Amino acid sequence: MWNHYSRIKIDKVVDTIYQRTFLPKPTGLWLSYNDEWMKYRNSEDSEDKYYTYKITGLDELNIMKIDNYKDYVNLTDEYRWILRGCNKIDFVTMQHDYDGIMVTNYQKIKDEVILNTEMCDDILNTELRDNISKFDFFIHSLDISSCCVWNNIKKLKIELI
Repeated sequence: MWNHYSRIKIDKVVDTIYQRTFLPKPTGLWLSYNDEWMKYRNSEDSEDKYYTYKITGLDELNIMKIDNYKDYVNLTDEYRWILRGCNKIDFVTMQHDYDGIMVTNYQKIKDEVILNTEMCDDILNTELRDNISKFDFFIHSLDISSCCVWNNIKKLKIELI
């Protein structure tokens, strides 16, 4: 089950128009798998209060699913964008192809990115290391398995729970 957490009560949802920024994450409706976000927030000793919304209808949208390390590498190869010498994912271009992005198995993917980067450091193969780690900005910007929907948000069913 995917949930959205908000400090304010949501009366209606609107579609967003994504604009390029230096931020490593896209703009849209962010979702947490089950209660991962609240577990993460509680580990940060947060006393913030949140409304919890159950989100359904994701299967009807064209969401890019990142389930493993290979999927992540394919994403970074397909949507490469370099800004001020930093490698990023071009979510502006991606929004024309997909309604959003879903990253499951976040910790496993992140661990594999780190492991492959460290292995490359050990063998001092700079080109290989750069190819493996060049887009780790996005995976490291996440805290949990997440989904961000930027197109067709109005098609989702949102229920306060």
